[in-house]
Amino acid sequence: MSNWTERQRIAFPAELLTEANQLAALIDPDTGGAFTFSTDRTIGDLIVAAIPFKTDFWPLVARQDPDEWAAAIPQLAESCGREPIPEATIRTLCAAMLINDAIPSEYSRA
Repeated sequence: MSNWTERQRIAFPAELLTEANQLAALIDPDTGGAFTFSTDRTIGDLIVAAIPFKTDFWPLVARQDPDEWAAAIPQLAESCGREPIPEATIRTLCAAMLINDAIPSEYSRA
């Protein structure tokens, strides 16, 4: 059994490109996570990517609970030897993220 989910479609407002990639770098620190979102995959005002998540981490992401994110993401940064994301940024990303079916249909091509 895999430790990874199927790819999940994730979107953020394009103005959060840098911050979204900081988060992606923590989720996928070994395989170019810092380049997950790009202007090449910006449709309208959203940046969209299809991302596999560790199965034990996906439920936390999907719940989009800002307090859970604020507690877990700094621990994730520490575990992979990366700089932590400021709590205000974590909360902004949590509130702004769209997942799978919450992404408007005009963005389904990403």
